[in-house]
Amino acid sequence: APYTTARLFYFLGGRSVSHYDETGEFVVKQPSNGLHRFRWTSGIHFKPHSLFHFKLYMIFQKEFNIGLLPYRDLHIVNPRTEKVTNRFNNYWVIGLSIQFRFKSY
Repeated sequence: APYTTARLFYFLGGRSVSHYDETGEFVVKQPSNGLHRFRWTSGIHFKPHSLFHFKLYMIFQKEFNIGLLPYRDLHIVNPRTEKVTNRFNNYWVIGLSIQFRFKSY
């Protein structure tokens, strides 16, 4: 049976990071709270026998900044040093899951 899911994730709390203005001056140190991640999962689940089943799946994750609130971004670049903090964690995964069920009598 095919399946698909799409989810949005809201970051709340976590480690405080330094945020800078356009000139590279330190502004505030706070967590990057906000809506920052989209994850899409799709796959096929099949059960050829009652004791085991297979799942072939694909996951896509994309992190982003909306910019609605000041100094809440991920992937913060200090304009003076060009150093990046909290880099985006974007990826694709293709996987195979095999599950066995053992019956006890």
